[in-house]
Amino acid sequence: MTLTDWHPNQAPIPFAPDQGLAILYNPTSLRAKEHSEDIFSDAKYTWAGKGKIINVPTEETIQDNAELLSEIQREGPYHLTVIGGDGTHGMLLNASIVSKFQGVSSLFPAGNCNDLANMSNNSLYIHDPIGALRDGTKGVIRPLEVTIQEDKNAKPEIISAIGYVGIGVSGSLAEYFDSEDYRKSEKGLTRFNQYSREFKTALSHILNADTFTIYNGENNEREAIEYLILNGGRMAKTRFLPYSKLFKPEATIA
Repeated sequence: MTLTDWHPNQAPIPFAPDQGLAILYNPTSLRAKEHSEDIFSDAKYTWAGKGKIINVPTEETIQDNAELLSEIQREGPYHLTVIGGDGTHGMLLNASIVSKFQGVSSLFPAGNCNDLANMSNNSLYIHDPIGALRDGTKGVIRPLEVTIQEDKNAKPEIISAIGYVGIGVSGSLAEYFDSEDYRKSEKGLTRFNQYSREFKTALSHILNADTFTIYNGENNEREAIEYLILNGGRMAKTRFLPYSKLFKPEATIA
């Protein structure tokens, strides 16, 4: 991840003489594709390394993206610019872990919430991923390892959550906002009208959410509509804690 001078645990971003740049973008997003083309064109003049500059669409799964990153890394040293929303960023960061990718990833916001991109860059560099890699510092993210089991007879599934993980109303909202119908309905709206609509939708989901029981010890249980663990400082466009928490080995239960 690229950081700026207000983040902890800094280290300079390494640049080999033949350092390449791989621009990876979400192919289902017209906005991401257009940004990738602009950055690719600009990188020909502003990239600090002498290696290749490539512009590549992401794959659909973590494993497929891990194979893509392994293939890229076999060609030489590369840093990454990932263009998309939180889903794309989270998937590529997980793919970096699986593939043991050695380069640094810079995140460019091209989605709805863009929480990860906002937490990993300050406002000066959030739309300048090449400048972030050139001038920034790097930090380590420690994902939350989450075990999910639908029932006692089901096989547990382990996932790595980056930034936050929630059980309850946040999941239903994320699924709704990510639907193709909702994305299409937002086209043409001003930013204010988009935020207003999202607020009303979120409030409606909260007021009508199903409750579940949280067990915390033998005699401590309560009803809730959300159980949230943050190892960052932002969720759903809202800042709850310092953004630098994304790079610390701790998490907060909300």
